[in-house]
Amino acid sequence: MLVNLLDRYLIKPLFNLVSDSQNQGSKIAYSFWVKSFWEFIKNIGIIFCYNRIGAIFPMVVTIWAARVIGPAEYGKIGMINNIANLLMLPVLLGVNAAMYKFLPDNAASINNELKSTAFFGNIILVVFFSWLYYNADGWAKSYLRIEPYVWNMGIVATIILNFIILSESFLRGQKQYLSIARARLIGNIIFFVAFIFCYCFQNVNIHSYFYAYYASQLSLILIAFRKSGFQSFHLSWSSMKKIYLFGFWNMANSLMVIILYSSDLFLINCFFPGKAVGVYNLYQGFAKGLFSVLFYEVFTVVFLPTIAHMDKHKIYQMFQRLIPVVLLVIIGAVACLIIVILWLSGKEYGFNWAYILLVAFGIGFYSIYQINNAIFTMEGNTGAKLCLIPLGITMPISLMIQYLFTKSYGIIGTMVAVTITNFLLMVIFQVMLYFVSAKIRQSNPDPVPN
Repeated sequence: MLVNLLDRYLIKPLFNLVSDSQNQGSKIAYSFWVKSFWEFIKNIGIIFCYNRIGAIFPMVVTIWAARVIGPAEYGKIGMINNIANLLMLPVLLGVNAAMYKFLPDNAASINNELKSTAFFGNIILVVFFSWLYYNADGWAKSYLRIEPYVWNMGIVATIILNFIILSESFLRGQKQYLSIARARLIGNIIFFVAFIFCYCFQNVNIHSYFYAYYASQLSLILIAFRKSGFQSFHLSWSSMKKIYLFGFWNMANSLMVIILYSSDLFLINCFFPGKAVGVYNLYQGFAKGLFSVLFYEVFTVVFLPTIAHMDKHKIYQMFQRLIPVVLLVIIGAVACLIIVILWLSGKEYGFNWAYILLVAFGIGFYSIYQINNAIFTMEGNTGAKLCLIPLGITMPISLMIQYLFTKSYGIIGTMVAVTITNFLLMVIFQVMLYFVSAKIRQSNPDPVPN
């Protein structure tokens, strides 16, 4: 009976929403949709359970480290992660997005060529950018007030993060969701065990934290590469051009997002180095990172490859109806999450309701923007270029208000500026979607699925 109710009130309405009029009466098309729907629900359920269990281990380690080393040192952990997230993008050059786009539903030989070419190109970029970044430590110290050893640890974290995303993209593109979930779970357990080992046999500090982190991530990389199914290395110039042309525009989009995403902590470090960086990182950085694992990454790991060949216009329509519900759920979940984290982390980080609400609303707005952005970039180069419009409009406004608010009001000013930024991104993207959808309706009243 429950299956019949779901079929009548959920599955069939969704099918009518995302399919064109020619397929709505087709039993074959509907049967395929039902199979895809239940496969999607199964996959996202598996990934969510694995990631939720796996997230417990790094969460315990991070809170444990935050309590033991204090806000000043914990702030350095946030800075290293911030550096890695920013510097990784030119190294990766959008190859991960290309794998999501091109690997699904291809023959094994074609996929092997794409993966081999992507890996070879990535090795060249890793060598070049590692040398470039290493020689930029003086600039980082002079203009960003980043200590050289923090900068250099950020470079190491950049290289590791690059290979994590690259290896996982091979699995995601081939829809090996369970392999990703298992590899992450194993990596997180290793992180937990390695940190306990460091805690028992040496003083806990920033170095022991990252020793444990590097051990866990290297194991994740090895497992992911092993599961990705490399048969032999076969390089192709046409594949290289295809991958990096698509990847470049996605990298440009991601780079602008990360500049907005990471500039807040860099500004806090410039104006208020020390304890304030750690306090801000616990409220804003830890909440963003953990919630990303529990929601955004779980959703997109399965969702993006699944919709790669669907009618994106119909997907947009479906998501627009769900935005109010999704937004309320995210805001409530983030607020509860921050309260728990603060309670576990100790009194040194304080308890501020204004901070909690600003972060919760900011991440809610940002999540809506990111889901729309992720769907739109799957349209290809045109979609990726259009996604630069909201970022191009928002970025100068955001950087200006973040600079002024941080300098004048400290942490609360930065949080207000970040919330305004995320709200602008969400609203501008919604406006752009409205005009793009109107143009599609005028030119093609009954869009054909991709």
